[in-house]
Amino acid sequence: MESPDKETNFERNVWEIYRKEWAITNHEKRNELNERMRRWKTLMQSGQTPSQAYYNARETRSNKTNSNSFWTRIPKASLISLSIILIITIAYSVIITRERNILDNELKSVQNTLTSIQLELSSLQETLATTQVDLESTKQTLATTLVQLNFTEKTLASVQQDLDSTKTELENKEAVLDLYKETFGATVSSNTAPPYTKPRSANNINLNNQTYATNPTWQELNTFLLTDPTDDHIYWDNSFNCSNFTEMLHNNAETAGIKSAFVAIFFADREIGHALNAFTTSDRGLVYVDCTGPALEQTYQYTDDWDKIAYVANGKEYGAISINKAFSPEYWFYELTSKSATGGWETMGIVNSIDIYW
Repeated sequence: MESPDKETNFERNVWEIYRKEWAITNHEKRNELNERMRRWKTLMQSGQTPSQAYYNARETRSNKTNSNSFWTRIPKASLISLSIILIITIAYSVIITRERNILDNELKSVQNTLTSIQLELSSLQETLATTQVDLESTKQTLATTLVQLNFTEKTLASVQQDLDSTKTELENKEAVLDLYKETFGATVSSNTAPPYTKPRSANNINLNNQTYATNPTWQELNTFLLTDPTDDHIYWDNSFNCSNFTEMLHNNAETAGIKSAFVAIFFADREIGHALNAFTTSDRGLVYVDCTGPALEQTYQYTDDWDKIAYVANGKEYGAISINKAFSPEYWFYELTSKSATGGWETMGIVNSIDIYW
């Protein structure tokens, strides 16, 4: 019997091979790879080790062809009974495994999540207080400088220099306040790495910010999302989840010259949060984007509908609408849009915390 550590390493290697093959192949081959991964996951959930499940998954297609003559000789009633028993066994195994994994992940992450929220709230309060004090001080300095300018022309050059410096400082402070106003109700961090790790890894989320990246227009953002392949990936909670999708879209956007943010949201009625992206457009303001792709259990189709405009507001339900149907990033548009137009996504719950990392 293989050791648990060896089986765990084997599982990780299989996932890395899949992602590398997936990244360099065409759509037809990706469908074959995705089907193989589904078979592999199902076999593991039925009790097989990762290595057993992987080799059995690769040979499933040929085994199905070779075994047709055998199954045709089994009485139909017996075949149905065996099928029912097999389905019940697999379903029970899937449910038990899934529930156990969810509980383990929740127990490990809840304390870190609570600590992170407390630290971010404290940091935001201190930042807002300091910014307000600095703004008042800057305004007073500007008023004093203007009075001095009216009393003497001899020191005009010196006073003008001080005035320019003061105006620059005031603009910087007001820019900081504008950022907080645009993201009211959210914790905003600049040049700070998100305190989250990727699934099955001790590595934190890695955001590659580019100095040449700028804010896009609404149309430029939509054009980029339609061509970006992030949403073509398969969602797997234990290997490639919403954090991976958000990191990939952020880094792809920055490389393409579009400034992006990593956003973590948490809900009032559930302990597990969600990750997505944010962009500041020059003509529509702040825009949330959710490019999380389909799960293994879902019917997989290559469609632009996995690129979604997200609607996030404290105290309101989280919403998402396909970019093909979302004509405005503002929350009132989601409230006025019928559920049939959202692309079939159910809300995750009521948002009670928003953390944005630029």
